[in-house]
Amino acid sequence: MPKKSVWDEFNRLQKEMNNFFKNHAFSEWEEGFQGNFLPYQSSELMPPSFRKPLTDIYETKDHVIARMEIPGVEKKDIDISTKGNSIEVKVERKNVKKTYDNKKGAYHYERIHTGFYRYITMPSYAKLEELKARYKNGIIELEAPKDDKNITKGKKVTVK
Repeated sequence: MPKKSVWDEFNRLQKEMNNFFKNHAFSEWEEGFQGNFLPYQSSELMPPSFRKPLTDIYETKDHVIARMEIPGVEKKDIDISTKGNSIEVKVERKNVKKTYDNKKGAYHYERIHTGFYRYITMPSYAKLEELKARYKNGIIELEAPKDDKNITKGKKVTVK
Protein backbone atom coordinates (compact mmCIF):
# COMPACT_ATOMS: atom_id res chain seq x y z
CA MET A 1 0.00 0.00 0.00
CA PRO A 2 1.52 3.35 -1.02
CA LYS A 3 2.35 5.81 1.71
CA LYS A 4 -0.15 8.67 1.95
CA SER A 5 1.08 12.16 1.31
CA VAL A 6 0.05 15.17 3.33
CA TRP A 7 -1.41 16.51 0.03
CA ASP A 8 -3.81 13.57 -0.40
CA GLU A 9 -6.32 15.14 2.00
CA PHE A 10 -6.07 18.51 0.21
CA ASN A 11 -6.70 16.81 -3.15
CA ARG A 12 -9.75 15.00 -1.74
CA LEU A 13 -11.09 18.27 -0.30
CA GLN A 14 -10.49 20.08 -3.60
CA LYS A 15 -12.49 17.41 -5.49
CA GLU A 16 -15.37 17.76 -3.05
CA MET A 17 -15.36 21.54 -3.37
CA ASN A 18 -15.23 21.34 -7.19
CA ASN A 19 -18.27 19.05 -7.19
CA PHE A 20 -20.11 21.30 -4.75
CA PHE A 21 -19.55 24.49 -6.76
CA LYS A 22 -20.19 22.75 -10.07
CA ASN A 23 -23.64 21.73 -8.86
CA HIS A 24 -24.66 24.99 -7.16
CA ALA A 25 -25.02 28.43 -8.74
CA PHE A 26 -23.61 31.30 -6.69
CA SER A 27 -23.55 34.69 -8.39
CA GLU A 28 -20.28 35.72 -6.76
CA TRP A 29 -18.57 32.71 -8.35
CA GLU A 30 -20.18 33.39 -11.71
CA GLU A 31 -19.13 37.02 -11.84
CA GLY A 32 -15.42 36.66 -12.30
CA PHE A 33 -13.89 34.62 -9.50
CA GLN A 34 -10.47 33.74 -10.86
CA GLY A 35 -9.64 30.76 -8.65
CA ASN A 36 -7.73 27.94 -10.31
CA PHE A 37 -9.72 25.00 -8.97
CA LEU A 38 -12.95 25.36 -10.94
CA PRO A 39 -13.48 23.31 -14.10
CA TYR A 40 -12.30 25.16 -17.22
CA GLN A 41 -13.22 24.65 -20.86
CA SER A 42 -10.59 27.11 -22.12
CA SER A 43 -8.55 29.90 -20.62
CA GLU A 44 -11.80 31.67 -19.75
CA LEU A 45 -13.75 30.83 -16.60
CA MET A 46 -16.86 28.76 -17.25
CA PRO A 47 -19.44 29.56 -14.56
CA PRO A 48 -20.53 26.50 -12.56
CA SER A 49 -24.16 26.93 -13.66
CA PHE A 50 -23.25 26.60 -17.34
CA ARG A 51 -23.72 23.27 -19.06
CA LYS A 52 -21.54 21.66 -21.69
CA PRO A 53 -23.88 20.96 -24.62
CA LEU A 54 -23.96 17.55 -26.26
CA THR A 55 -21.90 17.85 -29.43
CA ASP A 56 -21.39 15.77 -32.58
CA ILE A 57 -18.56 16.58 -34.97
CA TYR A 58 -18.51 14.89 -38.34
CA GLU A 59 -17.35 15.37 -41.91
CA THR A 60 -18.99 15.24 -45.29
CA LYS A 61 -17.15 15.27 -48.59
CA ASP A 62 -16.85 19.07 -48.58
CA HIS A 63 -17.50 20.24 -44.99
CA VAL A 64 -16.66 19.74 -41.32
CA ILE A 65 -19.80 20.06 -39.21
CA ALA A 66 -20.35 20.47 -35.48
CA ARG A 67 -23.90 20.06 -34.09
CA MET A 68 -24.75 21.06 -30.54
CA GLU A 69 -27.91 20.71 -28.50
CA ILE A 70 -28.74 24.04 -26.84
CA PRO A 71 -32.50 23.97 -26.26
CA GLY A 72 -34.60 26.83 -24.96
CA VAL A 73 -32.44 29.72 -26.15
CA GLU A 74 -32.96 32.46 -28.68
CA LYS A 75 -30.65 33.14 -31.63
CA LYS A 76 -29.76 36.57 -30.25
CA ASP A 77 -28.31 34.97 -27.09
CA ILE A 78 -25.84 32.74 -28.96
CA ASP A 79 -22.27 34.05 -29.13
CA ILE A 80 -19.88 32.25 -31.51
CA SER A 81 -16.23 33.15 -32.03
CA THR A 82 -13.25 31.47 -33.68
CA LYS A 83 -9.56 31.60 -32.98
CA GLY A 84 -7.06 29.56 -34.96
CA ASN A 85 -8.76 26.22 -35.55
CA SER A 86 -11.01 26.45 -32.48
CA ILE A 87 -14.62 27.50 -32.03
CA GLU A 88 -16.09 28.93 -28.84
CA VAL A 89 -19.87 28.79 -28.36
CA LYS A 90 -21.35 30.64 -25.40
CA VAL A 91 -25.00 31.15 -24.51
CA GLU A 92 -25.97 33.16 -21.44
CA ARG A 93 -29.45 33.37 -20.01
CA LYS A 94 -30.13 35.84 -17.22
CA ASN A 95 -33.58 35.96 -15.67
CA VAL A 96 -34.84 38.03 -12.77
CA LYS A 97 -38.13 37.02 -11.20
CA LYS A 98 -39.76 39.75 -9.12
CA THR A 99 -42.79 39.24 -6.92
CA TYR A 100 -44.49 41.52 -4.43
CA ASP A 101 -46.76 40.37 -1.63
CA ASN A 102 -49.22 43.18 -0.80
CA LYS A 103 -50.38 41.55 2.44
CA LYS A 104 -46.87 41.20 3.86
CA GLY A 105 -45.39 44.22 2.10
CA ALA A 106 -42.46 42.16 0.95
CA TYR A 107 -40.48 41.88 -2.26
CA HIS A 108 -38.92 38.71 -3.56
CA TYR A 109 -36.18 38.82 -6.19
CA GLU A 110 -34.74 35.68 -7.71
CA ARG A 111 -31.83 35.84 -10.13
CA ILE A 112 -31.01 32.96 -12.43
CA HIS A 113 -27.84 32.94 -14.52
CA THR A 114 -27.43 29.84 -16.66
CA GLY A 115 -26.27 28.92 -20.10
CA PHE A 116 -24.15 26.71 -22.29
CA TYR A 117 -20.44 26.81 -23.04
CA ARG A 118 -18.34 24.73 -25.40
CA TYR A 119 -14.81 25.19 -26.78
CA ILE A 120 -14.00 22.76 -29.56
CA THR A 121 -10.98 22.25 -31.78
CA MET A 122 -11.71 21.60 -35.43
CA PRO A 123 -9.38 19.87 -37.90
CA SER A 124 -6.67 22.12 -39.34
CA TYR A 125 -8.18 21.84 -42.82
CA ALA A 126 -11.51 23.40 -41.76
CA LYS A 127 -11.81 26.95 -43.12
CA LEU A 128 -13.21 28.63 -40.01
CA GLU A 129 -13.06 32.06 -41.64
CA GLU A 130 -15.99 30.79 -43.77
CA LEU A 131 -17.90 29.25 -40.84
CA LYS A 132 -21.69 29.30 -41.13
CA ALA A 133 -24.12 28.78 -38.25
CA ARG A 134 -27.78 27.72 -38.30
CA TYR A 135 -30.06 27.35 -35.27
CA LYS A 136 -33.36 25.49 -35.40
CA ASN A 137 -35.39 23.52 -32.85
CA GLY A 138 -32.71 23.67 -30.15
CA ILE A 139 -29.88 22.46 -32.41
CA ILE A 140 -27.09 24.71 -33.63
CA GLU A 141 -25.16 23.51 -36.65
CA LEU A 142 -21.73 25.00 -37.39
CA GLU A 143 -20.49 24.23 -40.88
CA ALA A 144 -17.02 25.00 -42.25
CA PRO A 145 -15.83 24.09 -45.75
CA LYS A 146 -12.75 21.90 -46.09
CA ASP A 147 -9.52 23.32 -47.48
CA ASP A 148 -8.24 20.54 -49.76
CA LYS A 149 -4.74 22.04 -49.74
CA ASN A 150 -4.34 21.51 -45.99
CA ILE A 151 -5.54 17.89 -45.86
CA THR A 152 -2.57 15.70 -45.11
CA LYS A 153 -2.46 12.25 -46.58
CA GLY A 154 -1.97 9.46 -44.09
CA LYS A 155 0.62 6.76 -44.57
CA LYS A 156 1.24 3.29 -43.28
CA VAL A 157 4.07 3.05 -40.79
CA THR A 158 5.83 -0.24 -40.26
CA VAL A 159 7.36 -1.12 -36.91
CA LYS A 160 11.00 -2.26 -37.06
